Amino acid sequence: MPLIPASEALDLTQFNITQPDNPSLTYYWDVYTNRMTGYADKSGPGGKKDCMRQAIHHILFTERYKWKIYSDNYGVELADLFGQPISYCIPMIKTRITEALTADDRIKDVTDWTFETDYNVVKTWFTVVTIFGNVSEEMEVPLNV
Repeated sequence: MPLIPASEALDLTQFNITQPDNPSLTYYWDVYTNRMTGYADKSGPGGKKDCMRQAIHHILFTERYKWKIYSDNYGVELADLFGQPISYCIPMIKTRITEALTADDRIKDVTDWTFETDYNVVKTWFTVVTIFGNVSEEMEVPLNV
């Protein structure tokens, strides 16, 4: 005798099931001072772009595979570029940042790349094309630690 009672399959289409939006209110992380300064909320003065900028910063400043709290699909891989030649690093930085950011389905593309090199740092400026509009970003990648 089976332990699970026999019944007809449940028709889920009869229920009006909706997925609520994820909450957007979060502490705003200022990546340049490494402090929490106020809040980022899609209904705030900067709106959805501020929330998107927050998400972009979080992806760019999280080294992939380093933190167990994040999945292996989150963050950017830059640590292994330390000590590599600049001619190798520039195309890899572009590829890795693009792959990391476009893993978020709200980000459609990363364009308008500009690079500047110093002795041991590559500075880059780029535009992140999101579903909420374009966000200008910049990042420094140290190559010698």
